[in-house]
Amino acid sequence: MKDLCGLSFKNTTFSNPFKKFSLLKFMADDISGEKMNPEIDISQIKKEPHFDSYHFTEPVYHFENKTIVISTSTSIKSLIHSIIICDRFIVNAEKVKISGFHFECMVSFSGCSDVLLSDCTIANTNPEFAAIQIVNSKAILIKNVEIMLSSSPKGGIILEDSFAMLEKVTIRDLLYTLLTIYDSCVEIKNCVFDGSYQNGIVVESSKVKMQNSVIANINQTGIYLTSLKDAIIESNKLHDIQGVAILLLSESKATISKNEFSNILGSAIGVAQMSAVMVEENIASDIGTPVFWLFNDCEGVYQNNKITKTERLGICSRGATKITIKGNDLTDIKECAISIADTKTAIVSNNTIQNTSIAAIEVYNKSFCDINSNRMNDVGDYGISVFAGSKINALNNFIHGAKRAVIQMKYKGCGRLIGNKTQNCLKLVDGPTTGLFYFKNNSPFKNLTNNISLRGNGINFEKTYIDSKDKLCMKCLKNPRNCFFSNCGHKIYCEECATEFLKGNDKCPLCRCHIDKITTGFMTSDDNNCFLCFLRPSSCIILPCGHMGFCSDCMKKWFATNQSCPYCREEFAYYKPIIHDI
Repeated sequence: MKDLCGLSFKNTTFSNPFKKFSLLKFMADDISGEKMNPEIDISQIKKEPHFDSYHFTEPVYHFENKTIVISTSTSIKSLIHSIIICDRFIVNAEKVKISGFHFECMVSFSGCSDVLLSDCTIANTNPEFAAIQIVNSKAILIKNVEIMLSSSPKGGIILEDSFAMLEKVTIRDLLYTLLTIYDSCVEIKNCVFDGSYQNGIVVESSKVKMQNSVIANINQTGIYLTSLKDAIIESNKLHDIQGVAILLLSESKATISKNEFSNILGSAIGVAQMSAVMVEENIASDIGTPVFWLFNDCEGVYQNNKITKTERLGICSRGATKITIKGNDLTDIKECAISIADTKTAIVSNNTIQNTSIAAIEVYNKSFCDINSNRMNDVGDYGISVFAGSKINALNNFIHGAKRAVIQMKYKGCGRLIGNKTQNCLKLVDGPTTGLFYFKNNSPFKNLTNNISLRGNGINFEKTYIDSKDKLCMKCLKNPRNCFFSNCGHKIYCEECATEFLKGNDKCPLCRCHIDKITTGFMTSDDNNCFLCFLRPSSCIILPCGHMGFCSDCMKKWFATNQSCPYCREEFAYYKPIIHDI
């Protein structure tokens, strides 16, 4: 996926530029700008022979309430880990090397280039600044640096409009975000981000490459990526995260590979808002919600991943444009290993699925899915479940241990099942469905179809099922269906039955999605055309408010930049296609 997510650091060098430097000038200013001690007493500093550098020999240097500015090229170091106490330590020069200090202040790089900060520790108590701030700078290398204390709401490190590398950087136990990157090109190697009451890492409108690092003990999102030009997240370990481990949003592009995820309360990887992703060779275990999910007009390739022990779903697609799932190993999945809904094109091939409770693969809400050459063992009730107007082509799969049927096909689900091998499955199909199906050469079961145009040639014919209760409440079978479940948007009950159902249940009986509330829906126009474009027919409902009267094209554009209903402006809204084929 190099064409999609290629990331180049060719124009960014991190070579050591520190050979010949001019003399060091320290400016110690107070907060108001009035100069205090224009230069550090040179007697306090031992100058190394034959080098334009300074060697700090005192254990502590006191510059309380002062700002130290390095404005010329130089090298400074301490072999005894000297403590510098000041308000701010600012570098705004080229070719500067700083090593061996403990800073009790914020450290800032502004308008710099070719700068190295190494073998330092930072304890920042200034609430106005992050521990390290890098702005409008290039070729900045932060190496062997530990941020051990920062009470500032600005967090650990902030980079803006800069080119930088972080290597062997450790940031621990902060109240706020550990690393924030805006409009920058950054490489992160062998770092540790451990302990935050907010997010671990936030990256926006940048290029980032992150390898061999640890993200752990995060109360919100582990790595939050939005509007990314390119990203490579590779060979990292992410564990003990309360939210989503890696979240990709807002037309971002990323390759996420060879990472290890464990003990994640949210998902391992979530992708939304017209983003594109390659997810490959990751290992994920003990994940609370769907391990990988792809939403909102995104495209994704998921290949050669290993997923074990999840409470709900393995790989989940909701409203994606296209998803390819191949060569993955999914074991011990509480519900379904692969779940596809509202998805235009899905390709599921050469996966190994073991020990699920509901089905190996489910497809619903007018999705189309090719299911080829997969191996499914001990799949629970069904090998494949297809419903709510979806269509599948299932070829050359092996399905073992389906307790109820090889395939569940109901509520206008349809498709073909050809050349599959089954073992220890009770029967071929469980329904009924009004959709057309064609089952051939599925050993040891007989051939079967309800499509009159395909009858004959050794295929048993079954009359198409006609649902006399179509459009009626699925519970009472008397009243019309007139309310929607929020969050999923399914319209299957009348309002009376839905209200009664919610007294003892909180999940949709069709898709198992959590139900927050019910709504009868509110039309925004009289002619059933889209309220925004006035051209296309309305086809969506906005939840949780329930406003209808919008087409999917307009909703896609609207929610790319908004989070509110375009009619009532209720915040944290989202749209769902209205599914009539149930």
